[in-house]
Amino acid sequence: MRIRLTKKIKVKQIEVIAEVDFYNKKSPYIALLKDFNHQYELEDSLNADGLSAPAIKNIIKKLEDLGILKNDGSISSLTLGFPETEFGKYQITYYHNQDTYPFIFHAKKIERVQAVSKNSVDDIKDIEPELLKQLNNHQDFKVHHVIDKKGIHTSMVSENIDILFSDSKQWQYQLANKLFNIEAGLDLNEIFEGKWNENVQCIEVSFEDFQDNQTALISFKHHETKQLKIHQWGHFNAQFENIPIAPNKESQKKWFMALLYNQIRTQNKYILSDELEQIWNHLFYNTPQISRLGEIMFNNKQIIKHYSKDDPFYWQLQTGNDLNPFHLENNTPQQRKIIIEKKINQDLTTVLNPLGLEKAQKLTIIDRYINTKRHFEIIFMLAAIYEHLEISIVSLENHQQSDKEFIDKGCATYSINRQIKRKQNIPHDRHWKMDGHIFLVSKSIDFIKLNPTGSCNTQHTIFTPLSFSEIEKQAQDLLGEY
Repeated sequence: MRIRLTKKIKVKQIEVIAEVDFYNKKSPYIALLKDFNHQYELEDSLNADGLSAPAIKNIIKKLEDLGILKNDGSISSLTLGFPETEFGKYQITYYHNQDTYPFIFHAKKIERVQAVSKNSVDDIKDIEPELLKQLNNHQDFKVHHVIDKKGIHTSMVSENIDILFSDSKQWQYQLANKLFNIEAGLDLNEIFEGKWNENVQCIEVSFEDFQDNQTALISFKHHETKQLKIHQWGHFNAQFENIPIAPNKESQKKWFMALLYNQIRTQNKYILSDELEQIWNHLFYNTPQISRLGEIMFNNKQIIKHYSKDDPFYWQLQTGNDLNPFHLENNTPQQRKIIIEKKINQDLTTVLNPLGLEKAQKLTIIDRYINTKRHFEIIFMLAAIYEHLEISIVSLENHQQSDKEFIDKGCATYSINRQIKRKQNIPHDRHWKMDGHIFLVSKSIDFIKLNPTGSCNTQHTIFTPLSFSEIEKQAQDLLGEY
């Protein structure tokens, strides 16, 4: 996310008669003081070098006058250089902001000028106390004791000031290609007109505002340039890049249906109802901008009714529904979609009975996220119940190193074959292969939640049968020939 707020700001010049400290990075005093933290250490060293008491006193007095030696005797940092005092006439260039933030005055530079001036007495004006204070705290020089606290204003132009925000979460302002941090920063909720959700770090927007912007709907990113007024900061030309967006509660279902339509319309085939539900679940659970707002229940008939018969999308779904071979009664269980219902406090073998694991010889689960202790607790319980079952797991490396001992020990105990793949070499979808039958699974293994009492809770999970040809390349890359 990047924000750039730009406006014009006045650049003024003023001539003053003043005493000024310039910072000399080559001063011999820097070498003298670099090994000391306190006045007493310095005095002891000077005395050991044979300096007289009056000479030491003069050095200490000079350092005190310059503020190098503090009241408690400690020595100030000389990172900027050693301050050397001059008295004369100077021209100061500074920025004057008409709004309160990020500053009112900001010194730009100081230059020595000739003592003779062509200006008249009428040009001599008071200097604002805020400007004097800022000049007294500049990082490159220190202006103090301005004669009569007056100066002569000589010219005024304008330059851009940019207020910047990026993925580093740091607000800064930019002047003449130099960046300065803004400690407090700006209120994102004010910038985005009350639509910023701090918890999820995005703007909550209406579907209607983006229904004609497919790029924004799919990417959940927004780009915009507009005029913006911010209280106490001023009027800006605002540029927004990659601003995260998400639907508000009222727009959740409309936005999701648009994503579903966009995903399916590019498929040049009829969509079976079971396949549509699989697509639905995969899209929903992998789109946190949508799923964060709560469940949207799948209803095949309602989805089809959402579109008119003039829309090819309607027939793509309806014809697939009419021709769905898995509705036929004479198919074997391995050829039909299997649904594990949402239940609580159930016996695990009863819940998993539709899968027919008691008859299977081999179970291979390809699921990148079976890589935590809680996932393998379920795997080990399956291995204990179905002792005859030869189990293989294909997943990513352990999510936490602290889980390694538990997982390795359990895999050895139950003779579980585990293959660890890199993220780019394993599909995002979850597949279960039970003997010669392959299923696409809508949720990971933690659709089973184990209870301390030994029972389990389950979430609604769909096992959709696939032909080998549908995943042949992925399967061969992962497991070799079947």
